[in-house]
Amino acid sequence: MSNWKNEYRVSFHIDFIHYDGRKKSIHNELIVESKTPEIAEQLILDKFQHSYRLLTDIPHGWFGNVHSKKIAIEKIKLIWKYSNETIE
Repeated sequence: MSNWKNEYRVSFHIDFIHYDGRKKSIHNELIVESKTPEIAEQLILDKFQHSYRLLTDIPHGWFGNVHSKKIAIEKIKLIWKYSNETIE
C-alpha cells in the first residue's frame, strides 16, 4: 500500500453571469495531488461546490452582482508520477 499520490495540473474555467445578463469566463489552473485524474477532477468540483472561497477571482466590478457561476474542466495533465521502484 502506498500513501504517495501523483500530481495533476487541472485546467478549468468558470463562467460568471451578471444580474444584467453579461457573461464572463475566467480561466485558471491548479495543481492537485491525487491517485487518479478522476479523483483530481472530483477534488476541484467539490472545492468549487463547497468552499466559501472561489477558485479564481470574480470579474472586476462584479462583486455582489454575480447571478450564477458554473465550472467546466478543460484538461487534466499528469505532471509528476510517484514511482515505487527501488533504486539499487
